[in-house]
Amino acid sequence: QLKSVLRKGISIVISPEGTFNMTHQPLKEFYDGAFRIAIETQTPIKPILFLDAYDRNNYKNLFSLTPGKARIVYLKEVPVEGLSLKDVTTLKDMVYKIMEEKLIENIDYYINEQGYFVFTKAYHLKRGYCCGNDCKHCPWKDENINSNSELIDN
Repeated sequence: QLKSVLRKGISIVISPEGTFNMTHQPLKEFYDGAFRIAIETQTPIKPILFLDAYDRNNYKNLFSLTPGKARIVYLKEVPVEGLSLKDVTTLKDMVYKIMEEKLIENIDYYINEQGYFVFTKAYHLKRGYCCGNDCKHCPWKDENINSNSELIDN
């Protein structure tokens, strides 16, 4: 039925990972279905990243949404013109790589209006210490430079 909807020009959203990501990786492994449908209908893929999904929608209760920011990143369209079902794995891997790279970028840093790289709180926590450079999203207070004993919520 999805194929008939796509043939009518109606957009659909498919989560290629099929469920919540419970791993420590940026993305869960993708299933073939979305890519197979895209190739069969010759419909380009328009990857989207929901950066705050964990904060807005708890995996323990699908119908429980929490208030707050919900950032979405729309990535460049991936054409499927001329691909056949033999190309499903290649297409899936290509889209995975595109999404993973952009997700890592948005998890660890973003580029501000002035073109500067700004490290996120997640990056600082992964690094494990304060560098003392007064970073915008540093989770440690100035008096805790080079110590992660007192976290603050940014």
